[in-house]
Amino acid sequence: STAFALILPAMMAIVACALVALSRFNLPAARVWSLGFGLSAAAFVTSATVPSPHLAALASDFFFIAAFCCYAGGFLTHFSLPLYRRERLAFASIYLIMNFYVVLRLESLHLELLLNDLATSCLLGFALGRVMNHARSLADRAAVMAGSAVVIDTLLRALIFVWSANTSDRLEDFAQSSYAEAMQVTTSIIGLIYALSIAAALIDRVIGQLREAADRDPLTQLLNRRGFDRCVERVSANRQSAGAVVICDIDHFKQV
Repeated sequence: STAFALILPAMMAIVACALVALSRFNLPAARVWSLGFGLSAAAFVTSATVPSPHLAALASDFFFIAAFCCYAGGFLTHFSLPLYRRERLAFASIYLIMNFYVVLRLESLHLELLLNDLATSCLLGFALGRVMNHARSLADRAAVMAGSAVVIDTLLRALIFVWSANTSDRLEDFAQSSYAEAMQVTTSIIGLIYALSIAAALIDRVIGQLREAADRDPLTQLLNRRGFDRCVERVSANRQSAGAVVICDIDHFKQV
């Protein structure tokens, strides 16, 4: 069971490395998302390998809330929106204080899982709500939809396996719980879709940057002939238009 549990963090670590490679194309969101997947991998590894149930719960929950902070920051960065760093940090800090009390004082597995799922869902859900109207391309919309699926899966898992299922409330019984089994299955499927959609959104952004570089003069940022032809094709396809082209030859332009 431990070997199976390590498949998911291995997949997330690979995704993190791939996003680091994409970040070389001047994509700050790729670095933030990469850190998020790396922290998620650390959370799953900690949950499966640390022998102390209290330490495993505290460490994995810390990694999970940090990962979802990065997921939210990645979406806000990708769409060039305010990052709300202080607000997200304050929310995560309050959650960690409550989590310490639940794990060390109450020692309740059900409350610990419920609190973690609600906190992570709120973080990512807030960011998705902010960016939803800014997703224009198909790849960006797919990333937002995949992120929404992560939130829905997390909330449903909390409702079904924490409130409805008759499982043990002891922290040391987490690995044998139905919640842990469901998390492995649903996170493997939805997490893979989520990772692929984010990679697709970043690659689409890279392609757009390369197309922009190919269509514009680097000195003036004006459209070159290739870019002008594409622009005219788009305008002509959208509506009937008439106009004029003015061509100027400026002597010693580089000196100016």
